[in-house]
Amino acid sequence: MRDSSNYNFDEVEIVLFAPAPAMRRTIREALNSVGIRGIRDYLAVEQAREAIITYNPDLFICDLDQNQDAICSIIADIRHGNIGTNPFMVIMLLTWDPEVNAVNFAMQTGVDDIVMMPISVRLLEQRIDKMINNRKRFVATEDYVGPERRAQSSEEEEVDGSNNFAVPNSLRHKTTGDESAAAHKDVIEDATQLITQHRLTELTTQVSALATRAKNQAKKPNGDSNPTKTLIKVTRLLDQISSHVDAQDNNNLIILADSMHRVVNVIAQTDDPADGLWDILVLSGQAMSAILWDRAGASELIITALDQAMAAISLEGG
Repeated sequence: MRDSSNYNFDEVEIVLFAPAPAMRRTIREALNSVGIRGIRDYLAVEQAREAIITYNPDLFICDLDQNQDAICSIIADIRHGNIGTNPFMVIMLLTWDPEVNAVNFAMQTGVDDIVMMPISVRLLEQRIDKMINNRKRFVATEDYVGPERRAQSSEEEEVDGSNNFAVPNSLRHKTTGDESAAAHKDVIEDATQLITQHRLTELTTQVSALATRAKNQAKKPNGDSNPTKTLIKVTRLLDQISSHVDAQDNNNLIILADSMHRVVNVIAQTDDPADGLWDILVLSGQAMSAILWDRAGASELIITALDQAMAAISLEGG
């Protein structure tokens, strides 16, 4: 661990939510002992939410045992860019009662660290040092944005082939002067775009797999496996893709999502869809996934899928 005396905490901004006076006093004194002075503390959860918006802190520390649902809502809103200007601020939760379900629920909101109380100055110093020098890389899925929970995913250690990425860390920037960690507006925008890219990659991969599953279900000779539920899932994922795709400005993906919607609708409205329609659905799913993965031949797949879809839909409609 690096000696905290080597850090410059002069510009660090912290928002602390701790309604209990004893906890608030303990954390303030511990932070002061580490060298941090820029602390704004709040007793009401809505005050903490407003402080996130107003002050854009580098570190948000809050008592998980008080208003847990509201705290988790704030954290999720931060990570999804709904409040504040920095979705990547460091977030630390404190708890006296590490009940498994509560902790797991909080972890799924995208928090960086959960610390068991009581806390010593030494332990707080260690946890802050970890957030400065060894913060986890982030992942973005359909419903989660936050630190990668697997091992070997720190800011300085990229895992080959993994779907994680480094994010701005203003706490590191202000304490060490590392300009590469700065949370400048353009850097945050780039990281936010990357989140959208990761989400779309996951969603399109799911669409491709579900399209293949629906075709296989439809072609089972015993007829026990109905593809209707799978097609409903495909439609739901296509809606989510459409809601994210504008941020990527990807016209091919927009066109292909719309085409797949129409293919699904034709299949759903046809008593016995032709094999070609199922093949088009699968091909369209593969093309959509290929776009996001930048696979060779994606353009050809897209053109083929769209041409066949248009011809088939026209035929069915006629």
